Amino acid sequence: MAPVSSSISQPLLPSTHTVHTLRTQQSNKALVFSALSALAFALMSLLVRLAQQTHKLTALQIMSLRCTVQAILALALCALKGISLRIATHNIKWVMGRAGFGLLGHLLYYMSLGGLSMGIANVLFFTNPLFTALIAHWFLGEQFTKKHGWTAVCCLLGIVMVVMPSVVDVFVSDLGWSLYALLGAMSASLAYVSVRGAGSSVHAMVHVAYFGITGAMGGFALSFISREPWPQLPSQSGIFLCLCLGIGVFAFLAQYLMNRGLQLANAGPVVMMRYIDTVIGFVFDILLFHSPPSLTGITGATIITISLLLLVSQ
Repeated sequence: MAPVSSSISQPLLPSTHTVHTLRTQQSNKALVFSALSALAFALMSLLVRLAQQTHKLTALQIMSLRCTVQAILALALCALKGISLRIATHNIKWVMGRAGFGLLGHLLYYMSLGGLSMGIANVLFFTNPLFTALIAHWFLGEQFTKKHGWTAVCCLLGIVMVVMPSVVDVFVSDLGWSLYALLGAMSASLAYVSVRGAGSSVHAMVHVAYFGITGAMGGFALSFISREPWPQLPSQSGIFLCLCLGIGVFAFLAQYLMNRGLQLANAGPVVMMRYIDTVIGFVFDILLFHSPPSLTGITGATIITISLLLLVSQ
């Protein structure tokens, strides 16, 4: 009897080069998602600032309205796409961790915006990529290279330069508001690590839905307990409603894109791409608010941009 060909019984396996190429493409896709998430987050922060200044909404009220819109959009898309909201028992802690820590982190960030400028609040809140990379390395065993560390340090330096020279003075004089932003950064880091813990077995939209539901219920409940006076619907109700809708829509996009990116690649480099939010905010200040750009600000934005480009390069 003729021997059976080994090529029939043994399937062909992808080469090491092919696997590396696929992983690189997946990582680049994750970084693009993160960059788009940063843009959506910057637009949301801009609208939050406007809502606080023009309609005197508190952090709890903004969180409640934002999460209500986010939950409606996420639940609607889950229904249209047939995405189940059921969570496996071993993933419940990760999904609820994403929702709970995410709620706390953004609530603290909104509170900091009530007492700090957007630039200073972003400097402090966007320390979270470094916290995220370290926590994911310590608890999930994800890689944290020297390249990641230097990228984080250079980006933080660039952020400080964007808002110099006032950052140190403001941090000291408004220590309470500054601590809100730092605690928010730490909480957001735990939320991002929770997405990595759950992995791709939980659809990114499910995380968005649970965050929205938890945030809406928690925000309205805390606002009621605190007896916050909700403002009357202003005469320019269309503008007010557009602000609330815009905050919710951009928050929804930022959440989904970040969750999707975190499912494709390690938490450290993905979250570090969110540093581009500071560059976007710097450009917004120049174009929308006609703030004169300083030499240190331009230098800082350039450092952030170059650092992120080096991070993306393979």
